Amino acid sequence: MGSAMRHRRPWWKRVLGAGLAAGMVAAWTLAGTSSGFAATASNGVRVETVQLLAGTRHATPMTVIRAEQDGPVVLAVGGVHGDKPAGVEAGKVLAEFRDLERGTLIVIPALNRQAVEAGRRSVDIDLNRAFPTSSRSQPSDPRARAVWDVMQAYGVDYLIDMHEDARPWTSSGLGRVLVYRRVGDNQATAQALKAALDKTSSRSWRLGGEPIVTGLVRSAQDVLGVSAFYVSTSRTDAMSLRVQQHVTAVMTLLERLGMVKGGSGGGTPSNTVTVRTILSGTVHATKLYVIDSGVPGPTVWISGGVHGSELAGWMAAERITQWRVSRGRLIVVPHAFELAVQQRLRAARGYSDLNRQFPTSASGSPSGTLAKGLWEELKRYRPDWVFDLHEAMSNRNLNPSSVGQTIIVYPNSEINALVQTVISRINRNLSSTLDFQMLRYPVQGSLARAAGQFLGANAAIVETSRLYDLDDRIDWHLTIMRYVLEELDMGPVTHTSSLSGSQAAAA
Repeated sequence: MGSAMRHRRPWWKRVLGAGLAAGMVAAWTLAGTSSGFAATASNGVRVETVQLLAGTRHATPMTVIRAEQDGPVVLAVGGVHGDKPAGVEAGKVLAEFRDLERGTLIVIPALNRQAVEAGRRSVDIDLNRAFPTSSRSQPSDPRARAVWDVMQAYGVDYLIDMHEDARPWTSSGLGRVLVYRRVGDNQATAQALKAALDKTSSRSWRLGGEPIVTGLVRSAQDVLGVSAFYVSTSRTDAMSLRVQQHVTAVMTLLERLGMVKGGSGGGTPSNTVTVRTILSGTVHATKLYVIDSGVPGPTVWISGGVHGSELAGWMAAERITQWRVSRGRLIVVPHAFELAVQQRLRAARGYSDLNRQFPTSASGSPSGTLAKGLWEELKRYRPDWVFDLHEAMSNRNLNPSSVGQTIIVYPNSEINALVQTVISRINRNLSSTLDFQMLRYPVQGSLARAAGQFLGANAAIVETSRLYDLDDRIDWHLTIMRYVLEELDMGPVTHTSSLSGSQAAAA
């Protein structure tokens, strides 16, 4: 496959080693996570996933990442309040981190899982009022008790509790602020976190007041002696920036504690991220992300939501917008058919199947406004590789007429070799009934078929099966795309502690 397939082991492959990837994404999904998963990466980092409060309505996953060398124990918690999604998404990113030099990183992305799923601050009590004020009292809620037990059982030294508020720091806002107790080394640590956060945008952060009594941060500090920090972003900033800021805070703490290598917290490349709205001003307006490493390399297009009812594809693509690459660039369109995604239908009401509207001949044209807009973007960026993420109702291993659990290529020697390698890797971690297969020739009129046949791209459709849990299907899409980018020597890097990026909107 020439220079695009040199098979030099990138950082992500060196850290994780073969066989870990399929398990790691399950660590942060909000439902259906297997209890008791454990694996050891090639650098000796051990990764465990457990369910807190397993078997109860409060069950939620926790990832424990341990380096071979002993060191501090850091806990990152998101989702104490369910209407603060940036902390939850940051927790998902952090749960994938493996480049730990010493110590232990524990991540609970969604402590208050039911509230997170409902998108509400709470569904019963305010969880951040359920923690003890002295060693003579106990947490008043099982979720609070669970995280309390984690801090004691693992000997947590540092805590970052990830929140957000509607507005920046004012008399009525608590965004872009660090709140902590002024004891020990906390002031110096807070100043280091602030310095890193100030670099993420042109807007400065503040060192705020005292944490609330009976809150997680105040109780952890006063009762358990944990150095604890409440990190609150502002919803006046873009979601992507808020997620980046939470990850930055945690990675900066790890670097300050000598738990990761200096610089970018383990080698994060500097990427420029541009967000464009394509078909602006129409009912089909949707976001396109350009993630550019600034280093020569392949251009890879990843799209989801061509069919809005195929949730795993567009949900995986949403998460891929947070990835960064060590060379080349990613073009990501998470919601290709925005109306269909909103309605969760194959095609939006009143519209036909988008994946039959792309050119079927060299002289042909797309047949609808949306297909024309997407086709223009494909011609604009001329990707070397195109992957369109989909789902099927069944599983080809069980039903030979189905395309579920397949990768369908527009065949040539490069795409065939890459996909065979990727399938070999993912199948090592799957039972035979879940194995992926390679098929040839996407359907006429599809985005992938047209890109491969008429634009000369290495193009494929990735199809999971809707017979299985949504979390597993998202996991498979993410794992396949990670393997693709690894084989292309592009990374990816999935933590974003020191990005230099523009978030520019253009028509």
